Amino acid sequence: MKKIICIILSLFVFSAVNAQSIDEVLGRFDQLNDDSDKTELTTNLTSLTAAVEKEANDGEGQFKKQLLGQVGNIKNIIPMVTGGTAKGGIIQKLIQTIKMLVGANRLSKMLGGGSLLGKGAGLAGNLNMMKAGASLFGEKESSGFTSLIGNISGSTSKLDGGGMAAKAAETALKPQLGNLMGMVGKLMP
Repeated sequence: MKKIICIILSLFVFSAVNAQSIDEVLGRFDQLNDDSDKTELTTNLTSLTAAVEKEANDGEGQFKKQLLGQVGNIKNIIPMVTGGTAKGGIIQKLIQTIKMLVGANRLSKMLGGGSLLGKGAGLAGNLNMMKAGASLFGEKESSGFTSLIGNISGSTSKLDGGGMAAKAAETALKPQLGNLMGMVGKLMP
């Protein structure tokens, strides 16, 4: 009977998630952890599965494959949650990984789309999402990664200003963003 209820609940949540962005779904995990209510975690993980698939399949980004790989990880964690064996921060690590990959994938699509002029706010949002996953890396890599994000973040608002300052900021940022993408590619197999 429990399985039938879980299946029905999963189908309901899956159909309801179509209108939810991955940002909304990930935001719910800010207050959840391995010890949260099993039903709430399962519902949110099921929603996350659909949201990650939708995000990954929305165009071609450099990290699409890794992002789609997280769908399997989510599906593997759901039985651990329902069985009460999801321990050791496994959910937080999963969420950090997904945030890193979503931010990196979006950023790679921005870079592939040509000009960054007028896209400072979007760039800043993607960098913040990536920064949320920086603790996945070792101490040395995490420090270098967050430092590079900090350097880039200091100039993103200039992209929205227009004129020569915006063009100069874009010229300076593109190589730094390329370095950032290289770091993520190296550190996120």
